[in-house]
Amino acid sequence: MLAIVLGMLVLELVLACSTTLWDRDEPRFARAAVEMVQTGDYLVPHFNGDLRPDKPILIYWLMSVPIRLIGPTTLAVRLPSVIAMALCAGMVYLLGRRLFGERVSLRAAAYFATMAMPWYIGASATTDAVLLLTILLTMWLFVEAMQRQRGPGWWDFIGMGVTLGLALLTKGPVGVAVPVLAMGGCAAWGLRERKRGATEAWRFPARIWLGLGLSLLISVAIFLAWAVPANNATGGRFAEAGLGKHVVGRMTDAQEGHGGAGLPGYFLMVFYYIPILIAFTFPWVIHLPAGVWSTFGGRTGDARQRAFLIGWFLPTFVLMSLVATKLPHYILPVIPPICLMMASMVESNDEKRLARWDPNWLRGGIWFILPVATLLLVAVGVMAWWTLDRPYVWVELGGVVVIIVMLVMALPAQLKEDTHRTNRVLWWTMPTAMVLLCVGTLRGVEERLKYSPEIVAAVNARVAHDVPVLTCGYVEPSLIFYLNRPASEPIQWVAEAPEQLSQWASEEGPAVLIALGSNIEKAGQLTGKPLLGMELVKRITLVNYARRSQVEEVLVLGRHLPRVSQNHGNPE
Repeated sequence: MLAIVLGMLVLELVLACSTTLWDRDEPRFARAAVEMVQTGDYLVPHFNGDLRPDKPILIYWLMSVPIRLIGPTTLAVRLPSVIAMALCAGMVYLLGRRLFGERVSLRAAAYFATMAMPWYIGASATTDAVLLLTILLTMWLFVEAMQRQRGPGWWDFIGMGVTLGLALLTKGPVGVAVPVLAMGGCAAWGLRERKRGATEAWRFPARIWLGLGLSLLISVAIFLAWAVPANNATGGRFAEAGLGKHVVGRMTDAQEGHGGAGLPGYFLMVFYYIPILIAFTFPWVIHLPAGVWSTFGGRTGDARQRAFLIGWFLPTFVLMSLVATKLPHYILPVIPPICLMMASMVESNDEKRLARWDPNWLRGGIWFILPVATLLLVAVGVMAWWTLDRPYVWVELGGVVVIIVMLVMALPAQLKEDTHRTNRVLWWTMPTAMVLLCVGTLRGVEERLKYSPEIVAAVNARVAHDVPVLTCGYVEPSLIFYLNRPASEPIQWVAEAPEQLSQWASEEGPAVLIALGSNIEKAGQLTGKPLLGMELVKRITLVNYARRSQVEEVLVLGRHLPRVSQNHGNPE
């Protein structure tokens, strides 16, 4: 277990250090945490001086610790997720060991630690890794309590109340909804198993439901201990935006284009998470169909284990499928039960407990891994061609070779139903491919798609840190994070209207303007002055992936900037 946790920690650190922040969620969380440290206001998060009510407070508290230790760097704001996701691998092991035994739990933890979705979310400066850790802690306490002969005690419910409270402080109501629905699903599926004659399924007498009610009360009390003062300090805006827009709004409306438009689009997107699971459980999607099929068919584990896994997986999957706003990482909480399903299926296969048609699903896993691997190879190949003149293209091609070797060795083993050989191949090749693609492909992505660090470098090379920086049209949050200006001096916006833009350019005082070229061109036509009479510091043509790959020209312009000494390159 220790090797798995440390191995995942190293992989996450490699990925976290391989890229700058991705627009737009990561820099919003990151900058809000930086401003929290700068202002000393640990009650309410702010982004660029404005209230940020999107998520509760815990993630900002966690990010503030490494920011204070190593500064406002990319690694600092990603470190809580890195550590949380590595700990999640350990929690999958502890959960599986208590319910299934040593072999299944180690196998499931190894699946989790080398799977695409936990891997990339664990290196992101967002709430999801920490949320998953709180959910796993709650489910582990639940299993520990239910597995004891005397059943749960009041201290168990108090412990679950604390972990549920941390989940609420991480991401709001969804942090409670997932484990509570999982426990309810476990009770419902266990009742179904008992009706079919399985006596080992857990029973849920009234005392347990009363205890879970106590856990919910404790969690709400923990949440309100922060939420009430925060809401009072903002005149009610935190509850209005945090619950109204970011909870109820996301459930009923596809916000920011993340979901289908209208009623037909909503029903079409109900199936969204099926291809997402197929893609993001790579490479272990090779075991996914057999694991899910045999578990729902009652041929893996005992009635208690199946009720726990299905009760966790099914309600969570349905809940996320019904929510209108959809993003890939929303489905992360079903990954642990999926890993345990696959590991339990392999155990049942070893013990010859699978039905005669189950091997068809086991062999059929190759038709799930092949399309995902093909798309991955095509994407990496395109990136390698795009960066053909870069020395690290050979590292990218090395990753391609490793993935091809993975398929050549794993697919024949899977066709022979030799799951242990398949596992060994994927466990060794997947981490190797991860590292090579991080070092190679992501460097190409940085150079071709990440422009805010380049813009910031141009600004810092030309002016002192106290010269005001304003933007017009280019509003990526990563720019605000990497500029790292004092929280007391938020980045200001200049109106895009040509009249107001030209008026700003004629004002006195040094300043830097980061603007879309189209806005400057319109204002220049109005005044007859190229670049509005300002100094051109940097011109960048970019592909804005945050705006669906829209091609834009960004200009860094200086207004009344001091002359630069030819001897030392410093402003005079």
